Amino acid sequence: VNQHPDHIVRNACLRELVASPWPVVFPDGDVLIYNTGFWLVPALAGKVAGLGVARAFVVLWGAWGLFLAWLWLCVFSGRRSLLLALLMVMFGSLLNFQCWLGLDLFRLHYFGTAEQVMCSANASIPVMLFFIFLASGRMPPHWMPLLFAATAFYSPLAALGGLPLAVCQWLRQWKGSRSPRRSLLHPSFPAAVML
Repeated sequence: VNQHPDHIVRNACLRELVASPWPVVFPDGDVLIYNTGFWLVPALAGKVAGLGVARAFVVLWGAWGLFLAWLWLCVFSGRRSLLLALLMVMFGSLLNFQCWLGLDLFRLHYFGTAEQVMCSANASIPVMLFFIFLASGRMPPHWMPLLFAATAFYSPLAALGGLPLAVCQWLRQWKGSRSPRRSLLHPSFPAAVML
């Protein structure tokens, strides 16, 4: 199987999550510190049925996430189309056009969606799901902080980069809600703060 070099670390992470008790503590006392969210469900399957099943489950888990992202795009845009799926896969930035044309004058290569999924599905798929839901304007304001914190569990850097968007959307929906205080008192808000 062709893998990006970063997968050496990710394969080791999955192997440790399957083979070791949770939380993973190494013999020298060090603890596994990595954004492990994507691998927890496949690792759980691996604890039951072995590392081979965990590896297969990672592929199925990622495919399920991509299917959900496409489905949410279809639902929130009001269209069901293969074209929407192809656009989602092909483009992440128009900067890719200059690279395809051999005009990479400023070394501004930016990973498109397909490259992000190939190189770091563990981080890109959950972030796609969150921001598609956020952009739809249908995310309940009281759940937004908790879902954002969960996204940070999968990809801290992407969550940090998307924080201004999430805050703006939350404030816009919070101000428009009938009872903004209820959003702050909802159990999901303190859970997000603790997470």
